[in-house]
Amino acid sequence: MVGFDVRIVFRHLPLLFRGAWTTLTVSCLGLLLATGISLPVALARLSRVSALRALSFLYVDMVRGTPLLVQIFSIFYVLPSLGLELTAFQSAVLALGFNSGGYQAEILRGGIQAVPRGQVESARSLGMTYLQCLRRIVLPQVALNVMPSLTNEISNVIKGSSLVSVLAVIELTRTGQQIVSSILRPVEIYVSVALVYLGMHLILSHGSYRVERYFAARR
Repeated sequence: MVGFDVRIVFRHLPLLFRGAWTTLTVSCLGLLLATGISLPVALARLSRVSALRALSFLYVDMVRGTPLLVQIFSIFYVLPSLGLELTAFQSAVLALGFNSGGYQAEILRGGIQAVPRGQVESARSLGMTYLQCLRRIVLPQVALNVMPSLTNEISNVIKGSSLVSVLAVIELTRTGQQIVSSILRPVEIYVSVALVYLGMHLILSHGSYRVERYFAARR
């Protein structure tokens, strides 16, 4: 158990990369679900209809006010009691999407509010409908302005997906736990797991930076 054996790391890299692929899969599906949730919730938060504002406020506060782990357990155990049977993988995707949707909604709400009101009023005075103004004027600016915050949220989802290991989803963290239980070399394996997470984060950050520079240059 003394020292750091690099051979153990290389021997188990294929298993860790397989777990990382599951991590990316569950994270991407959760983020896709969150994207479908976030914009309607953000618009509801800005709506003049009090019922929509109240419901969206309740959802966002529920997400931000409870731990992700509790949300994962709630979805996995409560929904079947209501007649909705889900696999562990489906529960993991739903939990990540439900959680990230609330945070993304607040990011988008802040981005929409940052767009100068005069631009919206000018577009409406030219005859654009609400949806046309949203699609042509507001969202293109919002997408660029909130990209750093959204990148941070995507990174949080990828790291937070480690919690779905409690449902026995064989993602990166769970794979590391299984390897450690079989070879009893926690230092090499958990350092490797951490480096794989770090690698995914660095790739995401670099890609986001390049995209942000590309669109900023064409403003």
